[in-house]
Amino acid sequence: MAECDVCIGGCDDPMEMISQSTPTCRLPFKCCECRREIAKGEKYEKMVGRYDGQFLTYRTCLTCVEIRTAFTCGKGWMFESLWEEMSEYAFERLTTASPCFTKLSAKAKTFVLERWREWKGL
Repeated sequence: MAECDVCIGGCDDPMEMISQSTPTCRLPFKCCECRREIAKGEKYEKMVGRYDGQFLTYRTCLTCVEIRTAFTCGKGWMFESLWEEMSEYAFERLTTASPCFTKLSAKAKTFVLERWREWKGL
């Protein structure tokens, strides 16, 4: 996605991935990115890996996965930092005509705009 004008992310020391799946939530979890609840019956991304000798599990709502995928532009990322990175690197230059933004689903666009408005203090 080199055509995106507001890329975020980049990780020099990635986690060793052990498994990645998209299960259906049986118990409510918090998204590791937006901290909203992933409700029972909702699909989410589950990543299990090892970093610095520790086993880690990250659960991410599919809306945040879509946004992360669009805005990391094929680079790596650090879990739990999507919205910090969006605030620090993307929101100032982001427009609704940005190539990464235009590729998002309506739900993801709405969520990005909600977070952008919070960042702007609107």
